[in-house]
Amino acid sequence: MALTLALFSGKMMDETWLPKGELNHIWYSVHLMSWVVMVVAIALHLLINAKIGGAFLLLSMWRAKFRAQDSPRLWPKNAAIWWQNVRQCSWAARFYAIATLPNLELAILGTLVAAWAISLLKELILAG
Repeated sequence: MALTLALFSGKMMDETWLPKGELNHIWYSVHLMSWVVMVVAIALHLLINAKIGGAFLLLSMWRAKFRAQDSPRLWPKNAAIWWQNVRQCSWAARFYAIATLPNLELAILGTLVAAWAISLLKELILAG
């Protein structure tokens, strides 16, 4: 969500504000705050990973090596096991997951489309 807000607020900004030193516009402040939220979210994500898995989890994410049971040759078998577990999931949980994700995706997509449309309208109005 912070990335969507950063993209939207970035489209609302004017590229002449920063060179002119005009840092008091609301869209500039929103854009900076959304980047702060993203950096904080990534930092918290890494801290939670460090707390739960410790140094071993962080090092395993950093290393390019993989275990024998993670071999790409076993991916079809692992996918079949995953699919079997999905099929055994309750209908209520599956319906809830299906019902909520498309709404969130549509909201993000709508925000991005609105940012492009408003930016285009803004340029047309200024040019005309």
